[in-house]
Order: sequence, then structure tokens, then C-alpha cells
Amino acid sequence: MTVAETPSRDDATSAEVAISIRDVDKVYGQAESAVLALDAIDLDIRRGEFVTLIGPSGCGKTTLLRIIAGLEAPSVGTVGFGPRATDGPLRSMVFQEHGVLPWMTVLDNVAYGLRVRGVPKAQRLEVARSYIRMLGLTRFENAYPRQLSGGMRQRVSVARAFANDPEILLMDEPFGALDEQTRMMVHADLLRLWQEHRKTVVFVTHSLSEAVLLSDRIVVMSSRPGRIKESISVPLERPRHISEAQSSPEFAAVRGRLWDALRDEIELLNAQEASAPPIPRRSVWRRLIR
Repeated sequence: MTVAETPSRDDATSAEVAISIRDVDKVYGQAESAVLALDAIDLDIRRGEFVTLIGPSGCGKTTLLRIIAGLEAPSVGTVGFGPRATDGPLRSMVFQEHGVLPWMTVLDNVAYGLRVRGVPKAQRLEVARSYIRMLGLTRFENAYPRQLSGGMRQRVSVARAFANDPEILLMDEPFGALDEQTRMMVHADLLRLWQEHRKTVVFVTHSLSEAVLLSDRIVVMSSRPGRIKESISVPLERPRHISEAQSSPEFAAVRGRLWDALRDEIELLNAQEASAPPIPRRSVWRRLIR
């Protein structure tokens, strides 16, 4: 099977659009010190689609995710959302670092979003326990984060995000700090939950394999300023089983195409860094910040 092309915008709008990003720029700083982080980002994400953003370091993946989350405002352009399907929250975000609250048990962490929304205690604990059970954490529901492994803490973060029942789930390199074996286990958990609930997901990663394994579509971004270089559909059937997916020729084909798309951008980034002025010595920095 060949790597499929992503539908054009006209094709995409024939399905219900969950996120509509139009001509978004993001500039940091002012005047001569201004840095253009994102340039003319134009993207539709369909309801129930799992889309991954990938690109060189510093290309603006996290910045774009934060703009979608409403944590930052675009300098130019708009981000719109489709009709609401539920009364739940529009967006939930899972961050790079463990977002669990250290003074709360696993059960209270997973139920936290529902508590903030005013869901009655009995109902929120029932929902929380159902996700704790799905992710194999029942034995640890009364444990505190310090008593859990890194993979278990990330399972708690994922469980809390799904329990809050958002329409859109935003994930910023949530598994980057995990070892390979633990990451594979958490991937399986996420794939199972996504298959059951079909949330719209926007996922950021540096891992080509992770992007191919999880996604319906992968958006490749250029080196800074971040632009959309290519959008690639992943032709792996769902539901996906990790070992079968990773050994398939389709997996290898998409991963190879991703590397082809990224290689020039990484070489460009390396060339830019090589030609940049040297970083001042520490004593110079001290003078600069006085």
C-alpha cells in the first residue's frame, strides 16, 4: 500500500471540522528583536481525527498547540472550533511533564476536572474509577504520585484528561521522558481509549515512530519560522496493535517519508545554528542582565 495523500481543504470541509486554523502567525518580541515563530499556518482538523505535529526543535509545534488550547493568542489569524457536541469542556491538555497534583491520590487526580466542573461526588468518582480500571491502576487508586512510576503517572494524566470528557484533547510530548518499553505500554492504553471514545486529538512529538503508530494524519512543520511543509495520511487500519503496526510495510513507508520531509529542515536548522553568533561568556551575560 502506498502512503496516502491528505485530502485537500475542500475535501476536509465535507466532513465536520473540529478545529479551523486560518493564516496564523505568532511573533515574539518587538521591533528589531522580534522573532517570527509561526508563519501563515492554515489547517483544518476533522472531528474525531488524531493529528500529530512533528518538526525540528524550535519549529513552533508547542506554540501552535498552546494557541489551540487558548493559552496563547496568535499575533495574526484565527483559530475556530466546530459546533459543540456535548456540554463538557471544549479542550483538555496533557503536558510534557507529569501534570498530576502531588498532594492528591490517583483517584482524586483523575476526578479533579469533574470536581472543578461541579459534577456530584458519587458520579465523578464512578467515572474516575472506570478510567482508572481501563488503565490498570485500580490497585493504586489511593496512592500518591510519589509512589508511582513515571509511566503510571502519565497514565493518571491521560485518565484525567479522558475522564473530563473534552471534545478536543491536546497532548504536548506526553511520553517523551518514558523508556521505550513503558512508552509502548502507554501507547497501547492511549490507542484503546481513543478507539473507544474517538476524541479529536492534536499530539506533539519528536518521535517519528510514535507519530506513525498513533496518528490518522501527520503534519510536518518546517524549521523556524514554523510553516506547514507537508501533511501525510497514515494508511494503517484501526484498531491498531503495536507489534503488528510497527512490522508492517505501510509503517516503514510512512516513517521513511517523514524522514525525507524532515531531513532538509534539520540540515537547514543545523546550518542556521552553525552560522549564528556565539553565545556570550557568563560574565558578558551578567553585564547584559544588569
